[in-house]
Amino acid sequence: MRTTPAIAALGMSIMLAGCGTLVELDGVQVRCNNRTVSVINAAGRLQVRPESVSVCRGFSVTLEFRNPVPARSARTTQSATGAPWLDAENSSTDAIVLTVLSTTTPMEYKYSLEIDGLGLLDPRIVVQ
Repeated sequence: MRTTPAIAALGMSIMLAGCGTLVELDGVQVRCNNRTVSVINAAGRLQVRPESVSVCRGFSVTLEFRNPVPARSARTTQSATGAPWLDAENSSTDAIVLTVLSTTTPMEYKYSLEIDGLGLLDPRIVVQ
């Protein structure tokens, strides 16, 4: 079967349409979407996957707990970066949502994730 360039381009456009929102950042068009980080929290084990995630300004990163945790028993804190959006506490048993402000400086941000009685991690968010 032979595919014409127009049909191939249409197919690619349809496929990419579901891959985020086209946003202009610093004069460059970038596909952006909200991101999810899996928090593996079990007795004696605390891990995040991926450990570093990239997200565009104005979008969010959701830290989803594999196992429920009591409200207000998990928190994130910034590591002296001047990024107050990194200071959050879980209000639900299944996630913490970090919303990157549209005025955030593009760079890598290190933060701490702590779950009471389980441990402390220092993952990263790269803001584009």
